[in-house]
Amino acid sequence: KDYQVVAIAGTHGKTTMSIMLSHILKFSGIHCNAFFGGISKNYNTNFMIGNSDIMVIEADEYDKSFLKLEPKYSLISALDKDHGDIYKSYDDMLNSYQKFMHQTTHKVIGNKKLDKLFDYTYSSFLDADIFATNIESSLNNSGFKDGIYKQSKICFSINFPNGQCVQTGLFNSSYYNVDNAIGAASLAFFLGVSPVDIGRALLKFRGIKRRWEYQLLSPNLIFIDDYAHHPEELKALINNVRKLYKNRKVFLIFQPHLFSRTKELEDEFISVLSSVDQLLLLDIYPAREIPIPGVNSQNLLKKIDIDYKWKYNNRVDHLKQILLSNRPEILLTAGAGDIYKLIPKIKDILL
Repeated sequence: KDYQVVAIAGTHGKTTMSIMLSHILKFSGIHCNAFFGGISKNYNTNFMIGNSDIMVIEADEYDKSFLKLEPKYSLISALDKDHGDIYKSYDDMLNSYQKFMHQTTHKVIGNKKLDKLFDYTYSSFLDADIFATNIESSLNNSGFKDGIYKQSKICFSINFPNGQCVQTGLFNSSYYNVDNAIGAASLAFFLGVSPVDIGRALLKFRGIKRRWEYQLLSPNLIFIDDYAHHPEELKALINNVRKLYKNRKVFLIFQPHLFSRTKELEDEFISVLSSVDQLLLLDIYPAREIPIPGVNSQNLLKKIDIDYKWKYNNRVDHLKQILLSNRPEILLTAGAGDIYKLIPKIKDILL
């Protein structure tokens, strides 16, 4: 209550945009206060204390805690169906977001694709108040030159409401993070950061742990770990990999998160998980929940229509046998549970 609260809400992108915004502010001399649901690689922390009166917050819709905030600025990134254990219906969830918007005292910024009434909109592919143009990767599709990995860069321009346009980019990132960068840039702009400083700051952004995080890079294998746990996030992850690294097979190791989410979004999970070439499915991570009868990874796997699919039996020798018999070209680990604990084991097997 003692700060100018900047609250970032939405089904996806809250952590990334909160960390991007805080980095832009700090880089530009505004030492904000902030706490995140992930670890900033620039500052190796999820908690920042500054001497300004700005507080950057992820406004979480899960338990409706975002309705306890009265932010000065807020941003809404996405409104996909989720948290059926909290909201009786999709409209019930939308009503909570509407209340959140009404509690914002100054400006609400929203993703243009949502087609809602916001004070300002942002987008990486639509004509919005703040938008991106000239998006392209600086490397060829393989990400390698002469057999050696080169640092990848996605270049783009940001167009601001005052008519300014700045060229910038993100290193070792994904196309969907351009959308997150435009959202963070929008908030920074209204907080008084100059477009030039915003562009410079993004070029120095180093990313977030477990968000599109490269684990192995070689001409024969690319291994990326990501927090994706919602079908839309998985779809973005897979589509971006295919866009950056064309003509390569995608091997996904996925840990579903929550029995309620797996049940509520079963059709969506079946569709997106059927879009990879090879799939290893872990048991559902329960987090705060108790099991729901009939909702498990084995039953989900039966409904996924691909030739190469396995249910992980929690034994390292099983993991080794699958990976060595089906050598991945692009390997993805994804999930919001404890799947990250497999990463050292996977590296030991493949290196």
